[in-house]
Amino acid sequence: MKKESLSVMTVKTFLTVLLFAGIGTIIIGGGYIILEYYKDGMSDKTKWSEENSGEYLGGNFYKKDGEIYCMDLKVEGVDLETFKVLSDEESYAGYGFAKDKSHIYFSHAVCLGFECGCTNAFPVLGVDVDSFKIIKNEEEYTPAPIVLDKNNVYCSQDKMTIIKDADPATFEIIEYHYRRDKNYIFIECEKVENSDSESFEFLDNDSSGYAKDKNNVYYQYDILKGIKDSVSFEIVKTPNGKNSEFLSKDKYSVYRRSFNEAEKIKNADPLTFKMLDGGYAKDKNNVYYQYDILKGIDPSTFEILDKRRGYIKDKNNVYKVGLKNNLYEYEAVITEYE
Repeated sequence: MKKESLSVMTVKTFLTVLLFAGIGTIIIGGGYIILEYYKDGMSDKTKWSEENSGEYLGGNFYKKDGEIYCMDLKVEGVDLETFKVLSDEESYAGYGFAKDKSHIYFSHAVCLGFECGCTNAFPVLGVDVDSFKIIKNEEEYTPAPIVLDKNNVYCSQDKMTIIKDADPATFEIIEYHYRRDKNYIFIECEKVENSDSESFEFLDNDSSGYAKDKNNVYYQYDILKGIKDSVSFEIVKTPNGKNSEFLSKDKYSVYRRSFNEAEKIKNADPLTFKMLDGGYAKDKNNVYYQYDILKGIDPSTFEILDKRRGYIKDKNNVYKVGLKNNLYEYEAVITEYE
């Protein structure tokens, strides 16, 4: 494990305890978040306040004594005559950009409690200044800004990195974590292999979280594994016409979602499968309760008598639904309706 990863992990583990106890202070600087102990609070050399920071330029940037600062960090090598701030920190939760005639400058500020500071503020080498552009979807919050120039698309998190295979001429934010260009779908800053941007579509009208293209099905910004055919994939409807949170189907199978895995419901017929009230479902072959087949029930004459107590019937008998002796699978036992 890298040393910096261990430092951040230590902060995450002990931050709440130390701050609650009143014995810890967060110090931000040098590109890392560092936890140190001070009885009397933040040390003078790292404490930052807006009152003594000079002229506010926008974003995270200030001008003081002929120098440019990102809050408490001095930005080296700036050409003062052409320096210009490109974004404000409120738009990007602490991320800020600026430029001069030679460089793009990237900064990231963090506030923990009443203490604030920049974790980095530096010129980014290799970025084309004249074509540099910030991409923002005005209708959706994005956790970190996406920027581009004529040559590349960049992911701006702890540092600016090139997004592999992204086309800057066609790259756009679709919604929250989804992006696309003329060829691919991207989830945050990662290209989805074998994705197809032209056929990508959202499937939900009630925020159920599903999307698909001709090659993949997506759920909550990840590929839903186990689906055989994405083209025919659809979400099973609940009895009131809304999208099911857990059930879906394609032309081959009916699936139950478990996190980002789609598990086939054994013997379910996708053409005739439909959800019913009270946890029941049926198709042309079977009746189901909580995804288990209730053996011996005639689906064409199936009725629910009492959802709460588990009484059902078909043309032959009345049944009571309950757990088998194994306690993890349901069955229907012939009984009298009380």
